[in-house]
Order: sequence, then structure tokens, then C-alpha cells
Amino acid sequence: MGHNEYYLEWYANDILERARETARREALAVPRAPFVRPALSACAGAARRLYVRWSSAASAGSKPTTVRA
Repeated sequence: MGHNEYYLEWYANDILERARETARREALAVPRAPFVRPALSACAGAARRLYVRWSSAASAGSKPTTVRA
């Protein structure tokens, strides 16, 4: 095995080992609490749902319809 192949194998194994260690550490970590307050988060979620309903209703009339001859 040449020097470059040895280095590439070592580098790939190092990246994989770091990824495994990170995954192991994150699996053991306690889930983080959201940064925003729960009431603010609920209000934003309601506004997002309302906007999605409004935007889909508004775009329903703007879609072209095909007329059969």
C-alpha cells in the first residue's frame, strides 16, 4: 500500500470514528428545551397553520383550468 493510500485510509477511519463518537454523545444527551417560550411557540404555530390555509385557498382560484373541446 502506498503512502497516499495509507493516509487516505487513516483519514477516512478518523472521520468515521469522530462521527461515531458524536452520534454516541448526542444519543446520550438530554433533549434540549426550546429557546422560545411555549406560549410564543404555540402562537407562531397557529399563525403558520392559518397562513397555510389562507395561501392554499387563495391559490386555488388562480390555477388555470383546462376546458375540453
